[in-house]
Amino acid sequence: MTSLKIFFSCAFGALIGTFIALQLSPVLWWVGMPVGAVVGYLSYEFKKVGKAFKDVWKSVYTGSLVSSTNWKMLGWVIMASFIVTISAGVLLVLVFLSARDSSDLTVFLIFSICIETYVMVATAFQIIGGYKDEYIIKRAKAVIRIWNPIWVFIYYPIWGLCYLLKRLPKFLKKFFTLIHSDIRLLCACDAAIGTGIGYFFGSVVIGALNGGVLGVLNYYIVSIKILKLAPQKTNRK
Repeated sequence: MTSLKIFFSCAFGALIGTFIALQLSPVLWWVGMPVGAVVGYLSYEFKKVGKAFKDVWKSVYTGSLVSSTNWKMLGWVIMASFIVTISAGVLLVLVFLSARDSSDLTVFLIFSICIETYVMVATAFQIIGGYKDEYIIKRAKAVIRIWNPIWVFIYYPIWGLCYLLKRLPKFLKKFFTLIHSDIRLLCACDAAIGTGIGYFFGSVVIGALNGGVLGVLNYYIVSIKILKLAPQKTNRK
């Protein structure tokens, strides 16, 4: 079972690495080798990798804004902001075109402005006009100020990226400490070698097969025969 896992991990890593290498220019083909190595490394016992990722994410970001964010609400806000932004862009284009010589575009522009004005006024009355409580009015103004398209599409992505990168070293250290093993290193090395072979033969299939076969051979010859490492046993219930 372990040898089968090694074969598929090395083969998949070499396949992806070879594909990337063949898409790049001849000067940068070698980029496919580290890509294949990383894919091979993470592909071995992928379920454990997924579980480790989830556990480490919780340990690093527990109690933070990232873990406590209402992602469903944020998704709706982003979609609404996207629609507003696109609508504003369309209106600007129509204004530019209608300022020239097209009477049809002018009519369409006026019609669009009337519809959007109606939607905005109706929404404003729903949020503000239907309530007399000053807190509701302040809340509505705060929502408009914080969730406008400029903040959603420019400020929040930059802030979020900086927020994640600040904690990334700690996350990576815990993650790789949890999943690292000698077999994963073996898969990474043989996936990289398979990538090189596949590139020079110009075939992702050859790269994948060579990576998988080399992984199994190295496991049995180097790990078990030479280094005398005991093979991993799968516990069966």
